[in-house]
Amino acid sequence: MSRRSRAEALGLTCEGLAPGTVDELVDQDLLATDEIATWNWRFRDNPFGAEVACARDGDGRIQALLASQLTPVWVGDRSAPAALVSVRRFAAGPSSRQRYSVAIALGEFLAERLRERGASVVFWEPDPPDDRPGQKYLRHDAVRLVNPIRIDSAHLCAALPVTPATPVALSELEGIDDLWQRAHAQLGVTTVRSAEYFGWRYDRHPDHEYVFFGERSGTELEAVAVVRAEQDASQASIVDWLVPVDSREAGLRLAAGIAGWADESGFPSIDAWFCESSPYFEAAQDVGFRLQPGGRLLVARPLLRTLGIEMLRVCWNLVYGDLSDQ
Repeated sequence: MSRRSRAEALGLTCEGLAPGTVDELVDQDLLATDEIATWNWRFRDNPFGAEVACARDGDGRIQALLASQLTPVWVGDRSAPAALVSVRRFAAGPSSRQRYSVAIALGEFLAERLRERGASVVFWEPDPPDDRPGQKYLRHDAVRLVNPIRIDSAHLCAALPVTPATPVALSELEGIDDLWQRAHAQLGVTTVRSAEYFGWRYDRHPDHEYVFFGERSGTELEAVAVVRAEQDASQASIVDWLVPVDSREAGLRLAAGIAGWADESGFPSIDAWFCESSPYFEAAQDVGFRLQPGGRLLVARPLLRTLGIEMLRVCWNLVYGDLSDQ
């Protein structure tokens, strides 16, 4: 059944929705008032764009909503947009079977719009992980688990020569774009970690507190890390890590500096989040990080012919900051 006939059979019309449209969503209980700031950051104010789709019934009311934030991803030899579907909502009332059918129709509509925008891949974090619409309606074929690894701050301080690092403002990390140019060829399919991306993703996040760390050799920026460090948390979490694979010593100095800072700041442990195929996963375990339960799952489907599913399965390099709610 075609997308159009599928939606029509359900008595629905699929259409795009302007990312800044929030009043209607609040009025129809599809968005809470305390979610507006996050919605605007994620979609309306995203410098890389967004794609929002809804399904309306015959009375014009929204019955389902899918919203995807766009970020640039490095694919092969170029950057192309990628879409993370981070909001999915349904109006109250329909049965789970009806919701599944609506999700199929709306998901196909959203995928078509993303292809028209040149999106390279669409990601989805199923909730729960065995959620059928999340896996089937876009026929996701690649799966990646982001695993938490943890170490006591004092243990890491003992394992590495530590000079506590001082968090810096993003504006002080001059050279991020040059660092990305040196690092990206070693990282496979991964989010383009530019200064613009770091600014939007972390520095302007409305809900979470992040601090930046950098390691330099002379005037050249060698390594950058982003740490989520909220005072009510029992651990600091390394959510982003931009270090060339062949700059192991710079990475160790950066990790040691973060360990010293965490110990002095009262964080008893440090989490880092990488998929097991990440070039950093083994290095982190070498210095004492250990795998913890509670990984986060993403599924994905390529939308470009130049990005084959095998390339995505093998080369997709993911960190915690790529997930929708962090």
